[in-house]
Amino acid sequence: MPNLNPWAVGRHATVINFIGQAVAADGTLTTGTAVGGINATQSVLTKWDEIDIDSDPESEEISSADATRQHTVILKEAFRVRVQTILRKARVVGEASTAAVNPLAFLFGNFDYFLAVVTSGGETFQGYVCRGRFSRQHRKGRQIDVGSFEPADPNTANPVYTPA
Repeated sequence: MPNLNPWAVGRHATVINFIGQAVAADGTLTTGTAVGGINATQSVLTKWDEIDIDSDPESEEISSADATRQHTVILKEAFRVRVQTILRKARVVGEASTAAVNPLAFLFGNFDYFLAVVTSGGETFQGYVCRGRFSRQHRKGRQIDVGSFEPADPNTANPVYTPA
């Protein structure tokens, strides 16, 4: 009997949350408080167009001068998250009043650090990130927000990847 491979497609994303973080005087990160009645935890699950999670290690080649082969070691691990959402004019019927209409603009305007949680195909990526570049792009057919989240080091295991 024919059998198709179970490829993960866009609809298999089940969680795409960004949780704004408050930074205490000692540097401790905790979930931020609501701003103007809008929660610090924002889902872009029903609004996303693209999401990229990139690993970007910094490495150095350390072989001796007389070596005939390279030997590279990883010095630092960095990851970046880039999200593109489609702009909306209003909340969808049934959507909570604590959800931002356009969550990336809300998050970038109110927080510097975030906990990113992305689950797709049963696999979860979770990591602390800081606010990077944000842009709003106007096109003929649609308008989008694009947010880039840069590496942050909260002195814990970061990022955490949980396989399916």
